[in-house]
Amino acid sequence: MAPSPPFASSDADNPRAFSERGFIGRLNRMSQVHDTSVIDRLLEPFGRALTPAMARALVDLRAPSEDQDRIDELAEKCNEGTLSAEERAEYEDYIRVIHFLGIVQAKARAILAREPGQP
Repeated sequence: MAPSPPFASSDADNPRAFSERGFIGRLNRMSQVHDTSVIDRLLEPFGRALTPAMARALVDLRAPSEDQDRIDELAEKCNEGTLSAEERAEYEDYIRVIHFLGIVQAKARAILAREPGQP
């Protein structure tokens, strides 16, 4: 069996993937201490280049269940103060990626909001 890509475009067995209550929400709250203005500015040309189809695909992006489970485990250990140095580095990697994807998804949602007939 082939390994799952890091972030599959659809992962039906993981409805929490990038939801505000799951993966993205928790990590967005944690990463609010980071200044997003530089990332946001640098990604502006990317946002302008998105087609509606590409934007929909980005908004629908989901993390594989294995990654969600690992993040949940690391989050719990972090809250308990029991992360090892290696686990902390891994958790921080997840946070950086999710923070970045959150910005990309926000740009994608903005594109879709401008589309005629979109809610």
